[in-house]
Amino acid sequence: MKTNKPLLFKQLSSDTELILMENLHFFKGGGDSDTLDGGDLDEVTITPDQPEDDEEIPEPDPFEDDWDDEPEDEWNEEDWWNDEGDHDGSQDTEENEDRPDPCSPAAIAANTSTSNLFKKTAVQSQVGNFSAISSTSAEQGFSIRKLADGTFQATAIQTMGPTGGSITNFGNSVADVHTHPSSNAPSAQDILGLGHINGVSANFTTRYVKTADGDMYALNVSDASKLKDFYEAFKEDLGSDNMFKSDSEIGAKFETVRQSFINSGASAESAYDHATAFLLNDAGVTLLKAPNGSNDFTKIGAEIKTDTNGDPVLDANNQPTYETSDCPRN
Repeated sequence: MKTNKPLLFKQLSSDTELILMENLHFFKGGGDSDTLDGGDLDEVTITPDQPEDDEEIPEPDPFEDDWDDEPEDEWNEEDWWNDEGDHDGSQDTEENEDRPDPCSPAAIAANTSTSNLFKKTAVQSQVGNFSAISSTSAEQGFSIRKLADGTFQATAIQTMGPTGGSITNFGNSVADVHTHPSSNAPSAQDILGLGHINGVSANFTTRYVKTADGDMYALNVSDASKLKDFYEAFKEDLGSDNMFKSDSEIGAKFETVRQSFINSGASAESAYDHATAFLLNDAGVTLLKAPNGSNDFTKIGAEIKTDTNGDPVLDANNQPTYETSDCPRN
């Protein structure tokens, strides 16, 4: 027989009315008998309070040094940053033989939802109001709010510093858009900021980045639980340049993957994009891109390159190599 965990009562005042033993079972769900164990309670799901529609969602100071110490996480063995085993992201032969389609139904859904939201009239109009983006300009951004009637509203454009800042988001914000004076994909700060806001408001699932060369990127949440784990694992690894610290595990992994793509002949931009995508494989986030002149986003992906036996293809230094796993553009 399954036994319910006993309730613990602490700091009861001296005049608390005593509970008769024969009535105690009512606190455990009751039952048809007079026994203390009246049966299992129905499962109850408790969700955290969501912010009100007009409640601002503050972003944390990305460079705080007083993060609470977290207990060591027990990572799922599928996570490349797992403390057990190799850290090269490789999988066993059986898993590689059943590799999922790089443009899976989940990726196609992300392509569609990200593109459809960005094409909303309110969003397009405000993107068109951005000042010219150059290497010397400050970042600009705005929030996208979903109103009670189902329509979308873009907030006023905010001007930030040359290396970023905070965009004011609200309880009914579903996404935000900001510019990058460089032509780089979303930064580590963009990823961690998404993790923070999504943890406060589940409504917020997408972050768009417009670069100086006109390309658009998007970060889209596919698994909030995985994103929370990723955020907690790496929030302290953010460097002063908004990238992951080079001496951190995740920063070193990014550079290893980026350099591998460079060595295989990829452009600097493509190597950066796909190294970022590789880090997000187990983060519950999809990286997408719409090239200059298009509002249709498609998934960018990267994975360890394997041979016909499912073993990693190694380079001259006996290190794994990587390959793209993008959704094709129509």
